[in-house]
Amino acid sequence: MGTHPEPLSPETVFLQRLRANKSALFEEGHPDDATSDMGFVKRVNGLLALETRMLDLQHKKLQGALKLSNRSHSRLPADLTAAIGSRGELKTYGELIAFGHWLFLDNMPGVTPTGGRKVNPRTLLKTVAAALLIHAKPGAGGCRKIRITKKTLSENWSRLFRETAKHSDFDARLKTMRRLVPAYLNHIKNRRFSPGGKLITRAPRIKAIAASLDATRSAPPSAPQAQMPISQPVALSPATHTAAAALPAGFTFFLTYSSPATETEYRQRSTGALGQAELVYRVEPLQASEPGAKIRADRRNSLVLTPDLALRKNFRTVALIDRMVVLLDTRRTTSSAHIKKLLNAGAGRDAYVQDRTRYPARNATDWRSCLPPLAPAKTAGQHFAILLQDPTPEALRETLDVIDANCRITGQPSLFLVELSLDFYPRSDKSPDQCLLLREQLVGALQRHQWCSPAAIAGITAYSPSHSDARQVYPDPKTGTGRPHFFFSKRAQSRTMSDTQLDVELVRTRILGAGRGKDLHLDATIYQGAAHAELMISVQHKIADRRNPARQTSMKLPEPERRGRVELTILGEEKLRAYGITGVNDLGKIDFRNMRRNMLHFRLPICQHDAAALEDTKTQLQSRGVYGVDLAARARAIEARGGSRPPRQPLKAPREGLSLVDWTEANDAAGQALDRLQRQWRGFSWR
Repeated sequence: MGTHPEPLSPETVFLQRLRANKSALFEEGHPDDATSDMGFVKRVNGLLALETRMLDLQHKKLQGALKLSNRSHSRLPADLTAAIGSRGELKTYGELIAFGHWLFLDNMPGVTPTGGRKVNPRTLLKTVAAALLIHAKPGAGGCRKIRITKKTLSENWSRLFRETAKHSDFDARLKTMRRLVPAYLNHIKNRRFSPGGKLITRAPRIKAIAASLDATRSAPPSAPQAQMPISQPVALSPATHTAAAALPAGFTFFLTYSSPATETEYRQRSTGALGQAELVYRVEPLQASEPGAKIRADRRNSLVLTPDLALRKNFRTVALIDRMVVLLDTRRTTSSAHIKKLLNAGAGRDAYVQDRTRYPARNATDWRSCLPPLAPAKTAGQHFAILLQDPTPEALRETLDVIDANCRITGQPSLFLVELSLDFYPRSDKSPDQCLLLREQLVGALQRHQWCSPAAIAGITAYSPSHSDARQVYPDPKTGTGRPHFFFSKRAQSRTMSDTQLDVELVRTRILGAGRGKDLHLDATIYQGAAHAELMISVQHKIADRRNPARQTSMKLPEPERRGRVELTILGEEKLRAYGITGVNDLGKIDFRNMRRNMLHFRLPICQHDAAALEDTKTQLQSRGVYGVDLAARARAIEARGGSRPPRQPLKAPREGLSLVDWTEANDAAGQALDRLQRQWRGFSWR
């Protein structure tokens, strides 16, 4: 008795039909493996066609073998010209191909260049494909009833490409779609788009995407949030308190210096001449990250605390490489003094030069003590480390040219240290007194809201893990020397343990029982990460440059050049390699925005809709910033679920940023400054 073949799946049947039609609109294979841009477009179009068909089958609840009777699927257009109707309207399977033609082959005519990051056309095409899949769902209703959000894009991206994507990945992609999709439709409206010689007059499905994007942007917030006036005191939730109470619409921190002497030094005015600096905060209901989106269940009815600074109006942001250390070898034998003399004469630069074989710097306590050792057989006078201050592409190229012309550099110079800085200056249209007060407010905000992932730098130290914890360093009024004051004071039994070791009860006790710590002083430098470790973050009130701690010398800056600074130090060839930097030529193609991820970031604290929770958050914010707010919230979450380690099961600490949200205004300013820095270094190469 013969056996019947198993029925083919609908997916297999449709794939066979795609192959049988031999349409030029599709191509088999994974999109990322395509050897050409239009091959990439055709592969994405094939995945979109397949998933669209599968959604249709799911809607009709078909089971078993499928007999394709729908003409739109049995007779696919042979090419893009065949996918354009008699009146110029694009048919289903031609929409993405036409958009890809405009994107890749025509180079996006009609798009006005902006100063931001360059658009990745492949990412944009995949995002538009995910949006088309959202609209392909049967029974979804009119285009203005369909919401295209980060969540829906993430879900459909995963369905199309079998790749996981975070919701946050679509922040920039949504902005790019909102800017470029209307430009594409306007190009069609002007009757200038004729791929293959046939005019396109309508792209109905991509036009529906544009309508959904407009509807999502203009959608009002959810009803409970819209009814809550921001400017009025906020009532406590009945579930939190039995008696109704009012929360303030804002509060103020008074900003201080560590001593009257340092106040005079930083202000260049007599003590009390301008009054005490203040940092004003707004207390507002937490809003969704984009209009019409929903807030996570665990964050509903939360409050967000935001500094009232008007960053874009009052400050300008500059990104720069503050210092770098270049490692190079020379063919000719020379000396540090000779190279230094050459640079002074030929490049007009004063650089620190160290012969790595002759001067091991045993007593050095800075980056020199971390230099990788050389083999004993290496020849003295041929291996150097050169420290450059404020390097630019032109200065770096000139420095290497001078050394190469006189000593013959062998191989490609590598990098050992890079300091990436963000400087915030008060705008020049303010008066001197206004600039001073704005600068003090900004420094107070940077100290409290700069966010560096504790897990990213915890334990990166040759000493105890606690050396990487957040601390402020300011001069002692009696001795004048600075010493660290940790945000969470170290107790005897847990002195060597890091604040991030929340699975240890002693650490949780230290954090939750800390009370109010020392105020963050305006003349203090905030550090996170161990000294001379692979990664370290610092926040500085910059009033002097060229500091030499050994000689106790510095160059005082004039008032317009004084600023607030956040600095990321990356030390060591291995760590720089993780950021994509090996030789100096990598500076011409590095993504500076990627370097700031989880490091040069700014966040805001949130708290429950409760007076006691607000006071706790304010206390942490005043003396420890978002660092303390987040650690205290995570420690409380562990205690709330028992705090004890289950047998044979490690205690998992809650995720970082449990009680934080992004400070969008500050992050946008930092990102745009880094984009400008990237354009400055783009294309750099030496030899």
